[in-house]
Amino acid sequence: MLENVEENDGGLVVVQASHKSNVETPADLANGDDEMGLVRQPVLKAGDLFLLAESTVQGLRPWASQPRRLLTYWYAGRSMIQTNGPGPGADIDDRPDWAATAPPEQRAVLHKPGHKGSNPAPVLNTDGHKTWVEDSGEIRHPSIYIRDPDSEIDEKEFYFWDLNGYLVLPGVMDEAWVAQANDIVDTHQDRVQVGNELAGGSVSQAGTGRPLLPGLLDLPDPENEPFRRMIAHPDIVKRLTWMGASGFRTGGASVFCAVEGTSGHSLHDGNEPMSPSRGYHFKNGRSFAETVTVTWQLRDVKPGLGGFAAVPGSHKTHYPMPPGIRTCDDQMGLVVQPVMKAGDVLFFMDGGMTHGALAWRNPVPRRGVLIKYQSKNSNWGGGVIDPKDRWGDMVEDMTEEQFAVMRGPERDARDRTIPRLVVKDGKVCASYDPEGDKYAASYRKPGKA
Repeated sequence: MLENVEENDGGLVVVQASHKSNVETPADLANGDDEMGLVRQPVLKAGDLFLLAESTVQGLRPWASQPRRLLTYWYAGRSMIQTNGPGPGADIDDRPDWAATAPPEQRAVLHKPGHKGSNPAPVLNTDGHKTWVEDSGEIRHPSIYIRDPDSEIDEKEFYFWDLNGYLVLPGVMDEAWVAQANDIVDTHQDRVQVGNELAGGSVSQAGTGRPLLPGLLDLPDPENEPFRRMIAHPDIVKRLTWMGASGFRTGGASVFCAVEGTSGHSLHDGNEPMSPSRGYHFKNGRSFAETVTVTWQLRDVKPGLGGFAAVPGSHKTHYPMPPGIRTCDDQMGLVVQPVMKAGDVLFFMDGGMTHGALAWRNPVPRRGVLIKYQSKNSNWGGGVIDPKDRWGDMVEDMTEEQFAVMRGPERDARDRTIPRLVVKDGKVCASYDPEGDKYAASYRKPGKA
């Protein structure tokens, strides 16, 4: 960069993490009609070097005032072609002599890289019987994927979700619903539980413990109605279905009641270490998010005042999270705090995407109803069924090792209560601490070998 470029000055703009997108860039985003909250203009100082993967969605905005100087170089792998260049050699037709009398379709495939006519390459087409050179030059690249007009998937939402790992749905709740839910939370402030400080040693996000009001679905009638209404709402079911397929389930609803000074929650997950129950996959044009958390906003979430935070695109990262990102003490310009209104709904890949919360700086307490959904393929929230309830007397006389593989689906937590079978000196052993697990055979039957 030869001159300073401040915020909103214009110039180079990019869509973060778009080099890993599985979904076609929406036309409105590409042509600038709708930035979708995704377009970022880097703030640069004279002398800065900005490295950008060419496959990232990028462009140039008009300069807001006087023009700035941005010197650009393109680099590619040694065997790759970008352009032929302006030199005299690039204007040489380097095809063999016999190509002069060959049919056009044969001449089209004889261009050598870097020479005249090789970039862009001529476009060949065929009907299975004959081959010809297309006049238009539009690239042909057939696909077995066919868009389903009856899928009811909003293509911009799908792009945003796959790109970022979260999605905000505005205005799901009307004012009356929001007011009713807030009134009930106000009524039960005596049941708010203040948990641990969750900043994880952060300097910037330190504060008091997190206040949480659990058990919203268990409230007596009619107080439970505004919250039970949330768990299978059509707008939620519609999106959970394309985010991770039908068959999802939830275990309950709690509401964040953070007050000014409540600590942030250190950023976590990004599926580290790797666990299938917390992953995100994209296959055959479909999104497979094993765990999705939905947060209903009962109060506005204003810029810079705290609340949910995430690293967009981190559900596709291949590198461990730096300590400064975890604590948000060195955010590297990657951490985003979405701005939301009361009545909006937030979806995010809980486990797949690096996420957490920034310390609450707003004098108005935070209100967000948190509801977790898990795929039918996994059990992330615990609640394993006693093997005796699943199998009956069949497991009664099993060894510890046999009993370990008869357990039901359960979360593979980061402790030793989940049995792991290991082989030592040719013998299989169960490696875990049975004292912390009520379903362990030694706990179930004291004295059993």
